[in-house]
Amino acid sequence: MHKYVIMLGLGHNRVYYDASELMAEAELKLALNNCNIDYNNIKIEQIGGVDYITFFTSITLTATHLEILSRLSFLYAIFKVQDQNLLLPQEKIAFEYFDSKITSLLKYSGKTNEIFTKLMINVAVLTRGYKKNERLSLLDPVAGKGTTLYQGLVNGYNVCGIEIMSKFVKETNLFIKKFLTKEKIKHNSRTQKLYKDKHNNTANVTYYECARSKEEYTNSPLRIQIICGDTTISNKYLKKDSFDIIVGDLPYGIGHGSHTDNTQKSLTRNPTELLHKSLDSWHNLMKKDAVMVLAWNTYLVPRIKMLELLQSHNFVPKTGNIYDQFEHRVDNSILRDIIVATKKP
Repeated sequence: MHKYVIMLGLGHNRVYYDASELMAEAELKLALNNCNIDYNNIKIEQIGGVDYITFFTSITLTATHLEILSRLSFLYAIFKVQDQNLLLPQEKIAFEYFDSKITSLLKYSGKTNEIFTKLMINVAVLTRGYKKNERLSLLDPVAGKGTTLYQGLVNGYNVCGIEIMSKFVKETNLFIKKFLTKEKIKHNSRTQKLYKDKHNNTANVTYYECARSKEEYTNSPLRIQIICGDTTISNKYLKKDSFDIIVGDLPYGIGHGSHTDNTQKSLTRNPTELLHKSLDSWHNLMKKDAVMVLAWNTYLVPRIKMLELLQSHNFVPKTGNIYDQFEHRVDNSILRDIIVATKKP
């Protein structure tokens, strides 16, 4: 058997408190399952006073395996254990389309931590099944100021965010334009009205195309859509079967909210009403093999209620083992969990 150890990234424990070990183990299992190899004995182990997550495999990891593992949200470095407990560094495969600093530059109250955002996207991609060089389409239906979208861009995905707060949408657009310009990334953008109904409810969208080189810009630019509108009617804005993954951090505390009534424009901390009104639209936008990952505060909605809610809207939640290991404390008022679901066949 071959033993490998992964050094945890700085800040991983800080983000997840005492649940970090279980979360790292669950994400690693999903990644190893995508590697299609035998593995066992995953655990946290101290080596030289430093915490590592360790595991055994029946084969030596290949470059393809390391490519998958290199995307883990908690991974700082990976080593193979040699004779006499020597650690042999393994190649960390760079996958970032854009510099990952884009996820951490913007600071504001209520921001979802970028490590957790990366984990949610990884869970969605690995549940769906990782494919090399696949350009996925990602939707964040509760986009806030765009952290999930920025991580999607780092991964090289086409991204779309829907946010009803015009102030947030304005700040997101200003940030994207400033980043693309400062980093000298070739791009273009245009804003237009996307939707208007008989009650004068409207939605506007800003489209972007961007790429690292002139050749990529001509042949296969990344596409960004930032929609200022109501996510409960997102199927009126976007085409059916458009997205490979949906990733969203639902309202769960101070600094988070959702409009659920277009006439009163009221904000609510509880995601239940928002989901009841939105899930059918989100379901409509997902491709046949798409995966949805949502984070929420279990103090507001117990997990069993969340499972029932998704099932009532023709989703199939993933449960058991790996998918029950993501609950973690954010602070005294937020016990966060994620739920993973696919479309009912």
